[in-house]
Amino acid sequence: MKNESVSAPESAPLNALASLAIGVRASLAETRAAIESRFSATGDNLVECTMSLNAVSAAHEGLPGALDGEEFAQAEASLVTISDELARICQSDWSGTPAIGELEKLAAEMADPLAELRKVMLLLEIISANAGILAAEVAGESAELGAFTGNMIALARGAIDGLGTFAQSRAVVINQLSGASAAGERFAGTHAHTLDHVRTRLAEHAEAIARYRASAGQQLAHNGGATRRIAMRVADVVAAMQIGDITRQRIEHVERGLEMLAELSQPASSVEASLRPATIAQLRRLVEAQLRDTIDEYRDRTAFICQSLPQLAEDTDHVLAEGDTQARALTASSGDTLAGMLADLRQVRGIFADFRSVHGEADQTAQAVAAAIEDMVLQLSTIDRIERHIRVLSFNMAARCNRLGEDGRAMTVITQQLRDLAMRTESAATKVRDLLGKGSRSAGTIGSSDDRSDELARLDGATNETIAHIEHVIDEMSGHAHTLTERGPGALAILRQAALAARGLDDVAMIWDAALNEIEAMQTIAPPEGESDAAPFTNLRRIYTMDSERRVHDAICGNSGTGAEVFAAEVSDEVDEDPLSALF
Repeated sequence: MKNESVSAPESAPLNALASLAIGVRASLAETRAAIESRFSATGDNLVECTMSLNAVSAAHEGLPGALDGEEFAQAEASLVTISDELARICQSDWSGTPAIGELEKLAAEMADPLAELRKVMLLLEIISANAGILAAEVAGESAELGAFTGNMIALARGAIDGLGTFAQSRAVVINQLSGASAAGERFAGTHAHTLDHVRTRLAEHAEAIARYRASAGQQLAHNGGATRRIAMRVADVVAAMQIGDITRQRIEHVERGLEMLAELSQPASSVEASLRPATIAQLRRLVEAQLRDTIDEYRDRTAFICQSLPQLAEDTDHVLAEGDTQARALTASSGDTLAGMLADLRQVRGIFADFRSVHGEADQTAQAVAAAIEDMVLQLSTIDRIERHIRVLSFNMAARCNRLGEDGRAMTVITQQLRDLAMRTESAATKVRDLLGKGSRSAGTIGSSDDRSDELARLDGATNETIAHIEHVIDEMSGHAHTLTERGPGALAILRQAALAARGLDDVAMIWDAALNEIEAMQTIAPPEGESDAAPFTNLRRIYTMDSERRVHDAICGNSGTGAEVFAAEVSDEVDEDPLSALF
């Protein structure tokens, strides 16, 4: 409220009462501006302090809470699944697939029948050469028998060449199988123990986190509650800081009473002369009572503020230090454990990647083996044709030798040897054919029969999700730790600064004490006489905004003034009760 200064007409100089009232009013106006700025700035800072303390409290509770939240619960559940799967996988054979081992066995078993085939073809070539020599000695039939023996030599040489190609294909198969088997053995040698070790470490990490939650969680939750209670006490001080605005308004109303007192002391006052002495005396008592009650309320509440702020700063310092110790311990211990979890899970993913590489090599082996077997089957078909030709040639030669009689007896022996070679060829080729059939079936199952690829792909996905959950928990905890680092010291600094500022809150009260003494001295200047005029008091009561002012007014003035009670009833619903009455 803005009050205009009272200046007396030039022809009517101010009397002692008016001069005193105006002087006191001026000194009160100066203090009113001072307390308004001081309380406003401190109150705003304390509101910020309350917000920071609430954030610190949430961070205290949020640090262990991050390990109790849904995000980490999902990570823990996945860890259990991954550990169980790793335990099962560790018990399996990682050195290679059964199909690769079977193929290596089959390839080895081919050595004997292939050697037999080569031996047979070499014998065929020798026998055919000998037959050619005998045929040249047989009269009359030499040309025909020579052709037969020449054909057999050509067949033998063709078979030997085919067996060479077959041997090359078999060597390719052996090399491919050896590479795949070695890769599997390297994988097993490198990772089999690692998987079991990682599984054990993951279980240890989970147990460690459970211990951290149990130990630090309870203490941090306690610190969070303590910090929240401090924030509520700071909020009480913020509410008490409203005394600045309350006092400003009440001092302004006292100034208005002094202004009216100065007006009443002037000859031109609108109050009847017969009513002035009593009206002035009653108004002086009212102004005195209002200022005294204002000073008492101000000192009462500023005393609460001055006592509370240093204690709040001390309590905050203690709680923040304790909470910081607990938070650092939890962050360091759980942070190391969570980092260990991430390292182990990433190592598991690296193992899965290595396995996929081994599995891909096995697929390539399957394709190469299948192609090599196809080539060997073609070469074996050539051997089969040669074996049939041998039988035909040996039959024809036997027929020719029978017609030669005694001259063909030596050739008959050679013919029998050829039939024996044909039978040995057929037996060896059959063994090779059976082995190739088994090998073809095994090659087709190298990749398709191994379901570990799909299994590990699923585990790899679960592991990646678990890593994401844990990283989110780490980020959340880091955010809470950052809040403690940033907001806690700031809140403490505000409280300490406010505690220092509160020491000067009583300075203005000393000025008010001096003003009160001057108002008390006014009673010797204007002794009461007769009745008072109720109108000025009714006007004063109308400007009050607090019940404390009305109570003092009614105690001095009673129900003076027409319509005073009616007005009080009318404004009772419009003016809030004192917002700080619950604190005192």
